Amino acid sequence: MVSINRETLLARLKARSTLNRKTKRRIQRKVPEQLFPRKVLIEHRKALRDIVREMQKLAMPFLAPLIISIQKDFEAKKREDSINIRLDAISDDIEKTFRDIRLKIAERITLARKERIARSTARSIDEFNKEQVNKQFKRVIGIELGANSPRVNESIKMYIRENIRLINSLESKALDELEAVVNKSARSGLRVEELSKDIQGRFNVAESRADLIARDQTNKLNGQLTMDRQKEIGITSYIWRTAGDERVRPMHAELEGQTFNWDDPPVTSPQGDRNHPGEDYQCRCEAIPVFNDIYAELIE
Repeated sequence: MVSINRETLLARLKARSTLNRKTKRRIQRKVPEQLFPRKVLIEHRKALRDIVREMQKLAMPFLAPLIISIQKDFEAKKREDSINIRLDAISDDIEKTFRDIRLKIAERITLARKERIARSTARSIDEFNKEQVNKQFKRVIGIELGANSPRVNESIKMYIRENIRLINSLESKALDELEAVVNKSARSGLRVEELSKDIQGRFNVAESRADLIARDQTNKLNGQLTMDRQKEIGITSYIWRTAGDERVRPMHAELEGQTFNWDDPPVTSPQGDRNHPGEDYQCRCEAIPVFNDIYAELIE
């Protein structure tokens, strides 16, 4: 199976010789809307949450004795002559503990595992997006896409690299913030119960961050592949379509139903950022292809 570009598409359509101006006028009304890869998002979110939960499971056997040690040292440092000595000692203990935690996590949550997660998610988004775009193309012009083009494959590779980077960042940021919480506790003398609550709070934050990464990255790759596939066959413009719910940001809602060129993205934020559907942070909007320019070339 080979990929279909603009030249291939036009050749196939011309061979049919069934186009007319009535078809051209009705074409936009016939374009089905794309569905969102919700199942893929749920699976990716679960994979990232599992990493955070496994991090917590691996870290707690190291943290539990450290918490007790911190509490004991705080009680001991109340004696004026031991304050500096005890603080230095507990700081060394914290540093060593988190070094051991990082080594343990690296041993269990490997780069190979992160790559599998990223590749599996990319493959699922690609398959879903291709199915949705094919639904539009087949309904309107009666032709489906062939194999992925080099442009699509490069977008998938870039997504995999970025997704791995974000998973690494999720892990490192969670541990850095956790270490900061423990160090603060050692200095201020939080009770064991308070420190345990703060530690759980940092893991909860990491899970929320995992959810954000999963949503944002699913939206971005889905939007990028839509753009790649439309541009590949020569579609130069699209109609902006929002998710149509209360979560749509106001500036995106204003773009609903408007037509934009793929070479000239609209302003999507108060800061003046320009984005196509799916490119803005956690954007769930979609780009409905405009086929008129393709039909104009065939009919004229």
